[in-house]
Amino acid sequence: MDEEELREEVEQSIDMNSLQFWLQELATICYEKASHIESEWQDKALARDWNTAGDAIINLASKPVIDKLS
Repeated sequence: MDEEELREEVEQSIDMNSLQFWLQELATICYEKASHIESEWQDKALARDWNTAGDAIINLASKPVIDKLS
């Protein structure tokens, strides 16, 4: 799958599920990665970075403009 095909697939999925849904899913992935990194690799700094990314995505997902796009 090339980049354009992947982009189209992502766009279709956003259309089917909403942008807010996918942002929340991305945040969940970030939090799960943080947990895995901290427990398996004991890399607290990298885990903190993944948690920070999750927090930023959740913050974005909660913006009123995102609700309007859904």
